[in-house]
Amino acid sequence: MSEQANPQPNRRPEFMQVFDGTQPQVPEEEQAQVAIAFKKFVDDKFVEYKNAVYPARMAPNWETSKLETVTPTELPEPGSWKASFVGSAVHVGLTQDQPSVYTSETRTIYLEFIDQNKAPREDYTYSLDREGVVYREDLEDALDPNSPTLLFPDRHMSDDYEERVNAFYDDVAEGVKNTELERTMGLDYQPIGMAELNGLIELLNSPGTVPLSPAG
Repeated sequence: MSEQANPQPNRRPEFMQVFDGTQPQVPEEEQAQVAIAFKKFVDDKFVEYKNAVYPARMAPNWETSKLETVTPTELPEPGSWKASFVGSAVHVGLTQDQPSVYTSETRTIYLEFIDQNKAPREDYTYSLDREGVVYREDLEDALDPNSPTLLFPDRHMSDDYEERVNAFYDDVAEGVKNTELERTMGLDYQPIGMAELNGLIELLNSPGTVPLSPAG
């Protein structure tokens, strides 16, 4: 989301480039270097905390591995950064003759600030896509907890099921349209440079960082 839309801009880590449409473009050569370093960082974390890695399912027939860490912080206020690392995904599709297996070399880090009252605040997503570019998406105000269409309606718990289903898909369509517009205008989901990646790595390697147990 844009800086203007950010309800708590002071919590954005200093190493993060502000996406306001005027930021310099990251050269393609640097994008390639960032992709290599980002992939290595995520993979190294899975090795470092191998006992905390657990299997996860992203979607039907898509399986991956996940790891979560917590980094305490005092600035800009007491709290912690929770990072969720998602590794490569494997798709298994069955055919009449034999199963087909496809491995996606994407990597993702979900970064969430949690204040001292254990309340989640800003969210940021770093994604290495299939084209080999690492993008950051800002999700500070992406979800409204008061939205009646935040979750897909339950047919057995809603008297106005069809109306809520239509509203749900309207919200999804509007969200996709807004995301594409912000991306085109340079306000969100933009490639990151090496300086930002180095800042992210330094943050998640900070003293006191610990892995969460698969159940925690």
